[in-house]
Amino acid sequence: MMTEKEVNKMFKHLDIDKFLNDGASGQLSKNKMVKMVEKIKMEEKIKMEEKIKIWTDGSSLNNGPNGRAGYGVYFENNLYPPISKRLRGEKQTNNRAELWAAYCALKRLYFRHHPCEVELFIDNMITVNTINKRRTMGDNWDMITKIYKLQDIMVGMGYTIKATWVKAHSGVVNNEIVDKLARAGANKPPRKR
Repeated sequence: MMTEKEVNKMFKHLDIDKFLNDGASGQLSKNKMVKMVEKIKMEEKIKMEEKIKIWTDGSSLNNGPNGRAGYGVYFENNLYPPISKRLRGEKQTNNRAELWAAYCALKRLYFRHHPCEVELFIDNMITVNTINKRRTMGDNWDMITKIYKLQDIMVGMGYTIKATWVKAHSGVVNNEIVDKLARAGANKPPRKR
């Protein structure tokens, strides 16, 4: 893995105009080339992250069959785009949205990142305890088992995963951001399977 200094040095000397004029890439416009260079720089920055902080939240406008639940995920330092989606399925509850937000955050890392230390900031104790302790039964067991399966795979790959409880609606900026994402998700139309 390259250090940030090595990445910057590598691209500092890249003359995009010369590269394009030399015919090395006649099909690419200068704009596309710049975007490719920026993407590679971002990928290298992502690889250098040793600890990733993720904020997750669920929101429910009435629980149950007539409810609307959504979830939000915010990656600190804009490491990945934020997530704001409506919860799928008939069971539209706050706890399900909270659990699903944590699952989606871990899944995003699993598919797009190398093993590292992960800290989830969550304002729901059920989800915090699900991440930090092994439960053997309980409500929403279908979601909890998905979290455990993914968590086991990730830990086996070298990730360390922990959840930290934060007080809801207490002015913590990143928690307020993810709360807005979750509420916006709950207000979206139902998602199709």
